[in-house]
Amino acid sequence: MICYCNDSIHVNLANDFERLEGVNYYEYLPAAKIARLAVHKDFQGDDIVDLVLTMTKSIFLTQNRTGCRILTVDAYKRDYAVKFYEDNGFRRISESKRELKASTWTMYYDLKRFQDPGIFF
Repeated sequence: MICYCNDSIHVNLANDFERLEGVNYYEYLPAAKIARLAVHKDFQGDDIVDLVLTMTKSIFLTQNRTGCRILTVDAYKRDYAVKFYEDNGFRRISESKRELKASTWTMYYDLKRFQDPGIFF
């Protein structure tokens, strides 16, 4: 199961945005947040979650009706969760005082910069 919601990301919080052309005009960039990502325990450990993330990237790259440029997720501060998203191309947002106290790390995937033509089915 995967659920999405609208989100935005402050340009100054992400490490790579200052190098992207056209970003300096905006303070916030539109994003779609992966609000819930769950796999039935019988299928955990399979590649289904990777496939769901690949499908999500493909949908927002080819049929992006939300106009978002970024995918975000709040990954639980567990090594396996952060590593899973990092392995799928997500990067952590710069640490803030709020995030140091929170139980999650906000992570992002820049659809424009990191798009991989090989992810399409």
